[in-house]
Amino acid sequence: MRFVSVLISFTSFLLLACMLSGCRMSLVKESHEPPDLTGFSKEIQPRAQILYAEAYLLWQNRESANPASTEICSQPAAAVDLLDRVIALEPQYAPAYTRRGLALSELGAFEEAFDDASTGIRLSPTPEAYAYRGLISLRARQFQAARKDLEYSLELQSSQYPAWNLLGVTALAEGNTGKACKSFEKACSYGDCSRLEQARAENICR
Repeated sequence: MRFVSVLISFTSFLLLACMLSGCRMSLVKESHEPPDLTGFSKEIQPRAQILYAEAYLLWQNRESANPASTEICSQPAAAVDLLDRVIALEPQYAPAYTRRGLALSELGAFEEAFDDASTGIRLSPTPEAYAYRGLISLRARQFQAARKDLEYSLELQSSQYPAWNLLGVTALAEGNTGKACKSFEKACSYGDCSRLEQARAENICR
């Protein structure tokens, strides 16, 4: 019974962390350089670049000591408004849809968030885009959909340790501790052992 209660507690903690903080979903290395705002066939309009950069910075909470804070949107409603304007100017710019989907998911608008993430994938089917849609499904507690996107993302690029960690959280939510531990171990092998260490401290993984 103690193991069951610990599992429920640990799973609830991880799910809450994912829904509120993005579960350390920084899928690219942190950089002090401006984000890449180029499209596939032409430069993004300067006004759209400025608006996107303003929205992007709402996720960059550099004053926080929490490493997960780079994926916490400080003002998701404001981000949605900015990204609406980006999309009005550049309706084929995939990152704007993906980023708006993340903001909408923080506001609890999961259906709209999923639709935006799907549009982002249609425009640019990158491993990161699938992983972000997986995060949105996880926040919505749609675990089967989250698992499907995360597994496909990792088929495309297996070295994404945040996606492995999210897959581990999803497996815990589905009651599959064996798969969860293997996923956390994979994340550790690619550079982030925090979830594995936490799982071991909670006696979930050996």
